Order: sequence, then structure tokens, then C-alpha cells
Amino acid sequence: MKKILILMLTLALSAACFAAFPAVAEESEAAPQNLLDFAGTDFGKNFYDADTGEVMLYGDDSRVYASTFMDYITDGKIKLADGTEKNMNELTFVMEATIAPAVLGVWTVPYLVFAKNGIDTYEYHVRANFVGGSTTTYFFQRADEVGNYAETVLGEFPFNGEIKTIESGGSYTVKIEYTGKKVSMQVLVNGEIAAECTDQELLPESYTPVFSFGDRSNGETVISGMKYYIKGAQLAKYATGITMETAPTDVEYGNELAGGSFKLNYMDGTSETLTLADLTVSGFDKNTVGKQTVTVSKAVLNQQIQTSFEVEVLDKETLDLSVEKTEYAYGEEFDLSSIKVVKKFASGKADEAVTAATTEFTISGYDAKTAGEQSVKITYKGTDFTVKVTVAEKTGCGSVLTVSFVGGALLSCVIAAVLTVCMKKRAK
Repeated sequence: MKKILILMLTLALSAACFAAFPAVAEESEAAPQNLLDFAGTDFGKNFYDADTGEVMLYGDDSRVYASTFMDYITDGKIKLADGTEKNMNELTFVMEATIAPAVLGVWTVPYLVFAKNGIDTYEYHVRANFVGGSTTTYFFQRADEVGNYAETVLGEFPFNGEIKTIESGGSYTVKIEYTGKKVSMQVLVNGEIAAECTDQELLPESYTPVFSFGDRSNGETVISGMKYYIKGAQLAKYATGITMETAPTDVEYGNELAGGSFKLNYMDGTSETLTLADLTVSGFDKNTVGKQTVTVSKAVLNQQIQTSFEVEVLDKETLDLSVEKTEYAYGEEFDLSSIKVVKKFASGKADEAVTAATTEFTISGYDAKTAGEQSVKITYKGTDFTVKVTVAEKTGCGSVLTVSFVGGALLSCVIAAVLTVCMKKRAK
């Protein structure tokens, strides 16, 4: 009995000890990071529903390039969270999209672009054709240069089993996985494989992974369920772009760009507020009047994140006033019609004449009956200007009569004196 009690006590203590240490849960694989940045994507004439994540293509060769963090990478490498880095073509990219085609039974069907070679020289895309009761998926290399449109079939993968078809209004899903030159693909209808291929060498040695889609039919195709990620890799803290919160103000000629606030957005959902002082500014010239497209950028890891906006450099304008008439006769009123106003520009642009009524001028400091040079203040629209004018000495009849009168009186006195002397001599 004693042994049984000891055994029970031992088991109880063991259970208590194990209970004190919670079981270590198995580490689950982290969810893949979504590479798509629809907030920074230009959808053009097509419609994007942010609530459903669907894009409606409005036919007529519609096209959308989805923005990703890779748009800003400068050296073709991707840095990982563990501090290592790899070339893009060393990683496995996975893209997926569900397509509800607007038109069935034609060659010009929706397509998915998953890689490009060079600067838009060649694009590599896949499209599934549901034509003539069969499902055939084609991989194409398409030259997309202006005036040199051409397509080359790289691979054709029909379904050899039971034929899968879709009805009007139906949809299918395309999954593409690629590493280096090798591409694997599945086309699924109602969750069942309609066409597939594995490890087909379809890509060149060097390319850039992209997520793009379009439709060459004249209809309204809907693209949904879009996913794009790097398989089995956690990325370093990359940015997805810069957004402008408030725009810098227009500036006066000769002044520096000022104001504005920007937000640097990261893939992990965080953001950082920046000012012009935190960014590299290019494309702005304070000595060039007119609208300018300014680019601001910031280095993040091996990215050069940038955005552009428009600002206007305004010419600095000043008014200048002068008078054409600067000489006045004694007593003459000031001639308001001789006042001329021009607009001058800091940029050196030619002066512009300003039409002003004489009633818009206020004159002070002018005295028509004060001979000599005078400083006259002219006020126009709240601004004072000073001009120099000269009033001539007083002349005319009044001055001549005075001189004549004095001279005549003097002559009369002389004559009277002479006559007096003569008369006295005769009297003797």
C-alpha cells in the first residue's frame, strides 16, 4: 500500500511539473508577402474595385501593369529578412488570377504577363484559349516595340484528358510558378485542371518578374483573385512608394522650393512622414518661370523610391511709374495724362504697359507757383512713387509793366530837372 501511495505521489508531481511548462507549438510557415501594390497602380481607363479587388478591363487592347516594390530596385537583387540577398531569377515567383473573359471562342483572349526582358523589349505571357471544344494554353514571347509588334509561340499545352469548357459568364484560374528559366503552370476550371505544364524552360537567362494583364478583345473582362508572392522567402523591409500628403506651394521667381509633406509606405503596412529636407529633389529650377515637373526620391535598401508632382515658379512682378512731362511753366497745372505705369518682371521679361485712368492717381508736393525743381509724390493703388519736375520762373506782362513804369518815372525826373535848369537860366 505504501508503494502504491509513493507511485501515485510521483505521478502527480510529474504531471504538475509538465503542466508548469506549456507545450511548444510547432512553428507554422509564415504567410507569403503580397507583392502587389494596387494603391500605387495606374489603372488608366479600366475600373478597379478596392472593396472586391476586381479589375474590369474595358476592351480595345486594355492593359494594366500592377505596381510592386521591384519597380524601384536598382541592381536586380532582392534582399531577404535574414540579411542575405539573391538575384531575382534565383527566387521562385508565384502569380495567380481568376479570369472571367468577355468573349469566348476567339483568338484575342485575356492574357497574363509574368516577365519582361530588357526595357520592355520582350514580354512573356500566357493565355488560355477555350476554342472549338478544346482547352489550349499558349506561352508567348511578344516583341512590344513601337512599329515592331510580333509574337512567337514558346509552348503549347493542350489538355489530353476530359475536355474542360466554360460557359458565357464563367471563369477560369491561371497559376504560374517560375524560377530561373523554368516555368510551371496550371489552368483550372471549377477547381479542376484543364491544362498544365511543369518545369518548361521558357524564359531567358536574365529577366524582370512582373505582374501585368490585359485583353485584346473588345469587351469587359474581369480579373479577380490576384496573388503575387515569392515562395518560401521573407523579404527585408522594402518600401512600396512615396505618396504626397500636401503639395509644396508655388514659389516666386528666385526662391527655393518649400512646404509639402510626403509619406513613405512600406510593404509591412507601416509608413514614415517626410519633408523636402528628407528627400532628394530634381527637376526644379528657381530661375525658370512656369510650371515644372519636380521629382523627389529616397534610397531604401537597394531601391530608389520616387514620386513626381507639378509646381509653378511665378515671375516676381513690380510696378514702375514715370512721367513724360517734366518741364512746367509758372502756374501750369500738373498733367496727369503724362503719367505712365509699367509692370516689370524679375525674370527679365519685357515690360508690360498698364492702362490706368487719371482718376486713379493722387498727387502731392506739387506747387505750380513755386519756380524750380520739385519732388512730386504720386500715389497709385496704394503705392507711392516720386518723380522730379521743374517749374519755370514767372514771366509775362506783369514784369514788363513794372520795369517800364520805373524806367519812365526816372526819365520823367531827368527831363523835369533839365527843364527847371533851362527856365532858371532864361529868367536871369
